[in-house]
Amino acid sequence: MTKTILAVLAHPDDETFGLGGTLALYVRKGYDAYYVCATRGEVGSADEEYMQGFRDTAEMRTDELSRAAKILGLKEVFFLGYRDSGMPGSEDNKHPNAQVAHSIDEVAGMAITLLFVPQQVGFMVAGLIAFRFFDIVKPLGIKQLEKWPKGWGVMADDVLAGLYALIIMQLLLQLKLFF
Repeated sequence: MTKTILAVLAHPDDETFGLGGTLALYVRKGYDAYYVCATRGEVGSADEEYMQGFRDTAEMRTDELSRAAKILGLKEVFFLGYRDSGMPGSEDNKHPNAQVAHSIDEVAGMAITLLFVPQQVGFMVAGLIAFRFFDIVKPLGIKQLEKWPKGWGVMADDVLAGLYALIIMQLLLQLKLFF
């Protein structure tokens, strides 16, 4: 059985600056490596010469991430669809879809939900609906996790909601329903 490593970080280029050597090492050792990126780096900037051929910074940073992923040997890159945030106190943090505006437990639940799901709008919407259903209704043991102490329950219930939503998404993919 192939071993898998998963990196979950905020921006394009985080995979290279922080973990690039480690990811490449594990790929060389036979691991399947995946990267979940919360944003597309919309708030970043670049000199005009580097923007040639790109509509905006997000498109350029996504392209850079795609190229880096090939060099590092990553199997696939997944985007969570959050908007990039700025430095503390910046206006960019006030955008309603800014990553910083969402709780860590919600981001974790969505990251799990969208693992191994095609990066298409229909799948992203279905994943959000599935995650939200399990997170709000809290069936199948999710409600009991909220009782865990010291904030662990808040995180655990979203993680389990994400796992249930992931199962639903994988069933939809395997059965070729709706997509």
